[in-house]
Amino acid sequence: MLSSYIKIAVRNLRKQRFYTTLNVLGLSLGIAGGLLLFQFIRYHLSFDRWHAKDGQLYRAVTDLHLPDGSVHPEQGTPLDLTTALEKEVPEIKDQAVLLKVPLATVGVNGTGVRKFFTD
Repeated sequence: MLSSYIKIAVRNLRKQRFYTTLNVLGLSLGIAGGLLLFQFIRYHLSFDRWHAKDGQLYRAVTDLHLPDGSVHPEQGTPLDLTTALEKEVPEIKDQAVLLKVPLATVGVNGTGVRKFFTD
């Protein structure tokens, strides 16, 4: 009984080759897209999972508000935020600061205001 069903299915698939190819191609593209999306999401959720206390890690970022009304997320925060967080939030045990400094940065201390010039 099962063999007759398989024979009928194979005959119909051979008879309608275009639709069979179209369906197999659509199914394979859907599966490939789903696997690619799964890998992308898994990669982005895997950061800091190696740490023993990964639930206690936080990253602070800044939203840059431009004059035209658009908002762009920046990859860091002002350096003075570390001292402000130490004073305002006593639950913070440790902080790490990542400084991204251009290769040719020159800082000049003027009248209490720092000016930075880059090449």
